[in-house]
Amino acid sequence: MFEERRTPELIEAFARRTREVVSLSHVGVSYNSTAGVVSALTEVSTQLMEGEFVSVIGPSGAGKSTLLRCLNLLVMPTTGVVSFKGIEAQNLRESERRKIRRQTGMIFQRHQLLARFTVRQNVLMGLFGRYGFWQSAFGFVRGRFSREDEQAVDSVLLELGIHEKQHVRVDQLSGGQQQRVAIARAMVQSPVLLLADEPIASLDEGRANDVMHKLRELNQKGLTIVCNLHDVEVAKKYSSRVIALRHGRVLFDGIPDALTPEIREMVFAL
Repeated sequence: MFEERRTPELIEAFARRTREVVSLSHVGVSYNSTAGVVSALTEVSTQLMEGEFVSVIGPSGAGKSTLLRCLNLLVMPTTGVVSFKGIEAQNLRESERRKIRRQTGMIFQRHQLLARFTVRQNVLMGLFGRYGFWQSAFGFVRGRFSREDEQAVDSVLLELGIHEKQHVRVDQLSGGQQQRVAIARAMVQSPVLLLADEPIASLDEGRANDVMHKLRELNQKGLTIVCNLHDVEVAKKYSSRVIALRHGRVLFDGIPDALTPEIREMVFAL
């Protein structure tokens, strides 16, 4: 009979994955529009555990971006509860929510980088959330950050393979390199949760695989990642878990191998 053998590393990995980072309980998000009330999310309940790599898939308008913004408390639910490490966000003051957001890194599809600034300058901007705008801006303008901060920037640039580009302007980089800069800017915050909103949508296949490989490397070091993706095969290849949304509702939440063609057809049906 086969006997499962758990190495110390595997036992540690299982223990790490039992710690909850964010949970959503019956979350709904509605907006008022000229056409009336629009429901972006409806009755969404899920938990994100430490060390997971979760891909969120679904057609345009399914609610993927709204879900990410709920996870980092940029959007508060109309109904239901969002909890960060067991703390219900609705009960917090805005200043307390900002402290939680500082533990969350965000990567955007269009990078949101300053094109005329260097790689290093863009990454240093990731520290603005830690110290507040004016203190960070003062250090940025004077070119003076703490030794610890400068070392943190060096570390993420080396880890992402762009340290030799640190003094190059961002608009002189390829799309894949620019996305690495965006990842570095998020990572310099030392987040416990990294959210990526369609990070490879504007990249060719080679550069897209490079970015996803880097995200998986970060996840393998223990970082929890939630990534919105339009490509189901990429989601299955890189994720430990997939959540599928349609019309703001969760239609699937499970391991990639359980995402059958029938479920995919239901999610993306016209």
